[in-house]
Amino acid sequence: EGFSLSVSGMYRYLTCPLSFYYENVLRVPVLISDAAKYGTAMHNALQRLFEKMLESKDKKFPEAAELVRLFEYEMVKRAAFFPPKEYERRLEMGRQNLTEYYLKHASHWPGKVKVELNIRNVEVEGVPITGTIDRLEFLEQQKVNIVDYKTGRPDPSRLSRPTSKNPYGGQYWRQLMFYKILFESTEQNAHTVQSGCISYLEPDKDGQYQDKTADYQADDLEMVKDLIKETYNNIMAHNFYEGCNEPNCKWCQFVKDNQLTDSFSDPEIEALDDK
Repeated sequence: EGFSLSVSGMYRYLTCPLSFYYENVLRVPVLISDAAKYGTAMHNALQRLFEKMLESKDKKFPEAAELVRLFEYEMVKRAAFFPPKEYERRLEMGRQNLTEYYLKHASHWPGKVKVELNIRNVEVEGVPITGTIDRLEFLEQQKVNIVDYKTGRPDPSRLSRPTSKNPYGGQYWRQLMFYKILFESTEQNAHTVQSGCISYLEPDKDGQYQDKTADYQADDLEMVKDLIKETYNNIMAHNFYEGCNEPNCKWCQFVKDNQLTDSFSDPEIEALDDK
């Protein structure tokens, strides 16, 4: 009752309904990984930098040093949850990555944006959906661009369209489709999502900070809408109890083989970071 489907909830159910049952229905506590805590600090620093720009009279961005300071503040708040050496490693890595990311992108950042846009109480064909968009950029002619930040090295498979081997498409591709559907389903919305972009906060193997855009095609959006409806209907029907039976699935091991684990965290779920 009162359940709304998020992109991470959909991912978890499609990956393993048994995992969804334990983590989304029973809400078993899950330890957050060091990578996820670091990613949240990076996200929050960029959010606050854009907020400072929006709050300023001249609508100019602070310097890179301010972005690093905001990141350091976010890390200090989480210091107790890191092993000391890992904290220092992540702190130095974030300083370097955010400085280089700023130098690469800041001159192209638009001034007309919304950050951490939290969308609730939205339905698509009777299915309640929810999510948080990292950055919404307002373009000309009532168009917008969706930007989602990702820590971790770029992986092309995560932005791939559906294939015979991966009929649901990559999880980042599916997230951008979901966010377009989510945003355009809000009441009194006069804007259309023109593009969706994954902005990587860590460099690729060549040292480049990539922005990767997903194309929006009508057939793809209809497929994701059908997937949203199918997933929601399965959840409402309590179709949880067939696990994925993958050998590396911690919940299937826990239930079927009584194997305990140190943490049930899932880096793929954490990477979606949809609050």
